[in-house]
Amino acid sequence: MLFCIILYKFAITVSRKKQVELVEYHLNTMCNFDILQKDQHGFVVKCKSCNKIRWCFGNLVVNCDENEFQQLVTAVETETRKHIKSDTDTGRNIFLEHPAGSFNLVFNSREIRNFNRLLQESYITNEIGKLLQ
Repeated sequence: MLFCIILYKFAITVSRKKQVELVEYHLNTMCNFDILQKDQHGFVVKCKSCNKIRWCFGNLVVNCDENEFQQLVTAVETETRKHIKSDTDTGRNIFLEHPAGSFNLVFNSREIRNFNRLLQESYITNEIGKLLQ
């Protein structure tokens, strides 16, 4: 039986200016996964053994089940349509509660459009994969 594992290692580095930085090395051995979508803003992968979906956008990485992912895709699409003509790229004024209810996401109009594109393409890839099984 395969298990999903996320291993984090932290290291402290000292630069020439004697500043201390926390550097995170993220080793992701998420079983055997399919890449549903990736671009310069993030990625979405699906574990072949447990069917969990991991999405990354910017500096945020979240694991969820397919139901939560579908709810997120719908919520982001709805919010994107509300702000489709907005050009407020400077301030993050678009608030969206994550379907699990454990945290909120905050975007500007450009970010939510990019996130929506990533999620929509991932969702379509996932649905095609289910049809081909």
